[in-house]
Amino acid sequence: MDKHASCVIAGFTLLMACSADPESSGGRGNQGFGGAAAASGGNAAGMGSGIGGAGGVAGQIIPPTTQGGTGGAPPSNEECAATAAEAVVGREPADIVWLVDNSCSMAVEAVAVQTNMNRFAQKLVDSGIDVHLVLISSANTSYQMNTACPPDDFVCSIGMLVGAFTDFGVCIGAPFGSGMCPADSLAPNFLHLAYPVGSTNGLQMALDLYPEYASMMRPNASKHFAIITDDTSDISAAAFTQGVNALDPTLFAEWRYHGIYSFTDCPDAAEVGTVHQELVAQTMGVAGDLCLQQFDPVFDELAMNVVSNAEVACDWPIPAPPMGRSLDIEKINVKFTQPDGTVVDLGRIPVGETCDGREGWHYDDDASPTTVVSCPASCDRFRSGGGKVDVLFGCRTVVVQ
Repeated sequence: MDKHASCVIAGFTLLMACSADPESSGGRGNQGFGGAAAASGGNAAGMGSGIGGAGGVAGQIIPPTTQGGTGGAPPSNEECAATAAEAVVGREPADIVWLVDNSCSMAVEAVAVQTNMNRFAQKLVDSGIDVHLVLISSANTSYQMNTACPPDDFVCSIGMLVGAFTDFGVCIGAPFGSGMCPADSLAPNFLHLAYPVGSTNGLQMALDLYPEYASMMRPNASKHFAIITDDTSDISAAAFTQGVNALDPTLFAEWRYHGIYSFTDCPDAAEVGTVHQELVAQTMGVAGDLCLQQFDPVFDELAMNVVSNAEVACDWPIPAPPMGRSLDIEKINVKFTQPDGTVVDLGRIPVGETCDGREGWHYDDDASPTTVVSCPASCDRFRSGGGKVDVLFGCRTVVVQ
């Protein structure tokens, strides 16, 4: 007897509740992304923008401050005032969408999610990753029998049984969640979309609800989908892949899929998770066997996968100049400050040349640059020990000789 059959019997047939997925419906939110803010200081052509949200994120340029006479040693000791836009060296952020099957056979698994989610998120934070986590699951409410039902009220008692066994939601406690349920969302890092997820409709819900969590997805962050379910999916792996890529081809140019699902037709399985297995293999994600009922190691492995694939950023977008000013690509410099305070001035690779093992930087496009790109040798230096990079505007560019 499989989990769903047992669940049906336990709930006095549960009015067929377990054989039907909980419905998902609701409004659609407005899509939004972190905006940009320009600043200038002194007589310098100061430029800077906040890219995608909070400061201190890999690949982000923080609004500049005026620093008279900084920016290394421009040629001929030229007198100038440079405006610095700091770009903190660290791992790229991660945006994760978690789906939890709320069907009646998922009671133990729902508890495992609540138990592990804070630990999972903390592992990412401790690794220097700015995480945005979206949880799609009904909210966990009390699933106790209502003792207020009159002793002979059969309809009331059966109704409470159905409610007790058909919808196992979750809420995330503090510190990652608010500690309140069902209002456990905690900006800016955690958003709970409290919709019931059925046994087989989780992947479709991840696509349909995108307008409600789009604001949590950042241009400079890795993307992950994760599911915990004892069933398969009613849409194919190919259909989900096509759907994700259509959400935003730029944001989801690369993404990974992870899952805790049934590897075999075990007593804890409703169905073998063949679709989830295909998506994990396709995206090189992490898979955990729900049949083993050992969840802690899977959450740990998933966190490690997110961390290991969050590369240190080695390029930084060039902010738009303030209104009324134009970008002078011959007046940009890059300075790297190591953790011990040692400052390394990185020169620009001459136009038409390649890095060839040298440290330095170049533009993504010399004619119409949008990004400062580090040479591999400089990138290795950043990744080996952290530190920070200052992109300086206003002084004549130092060129590697």
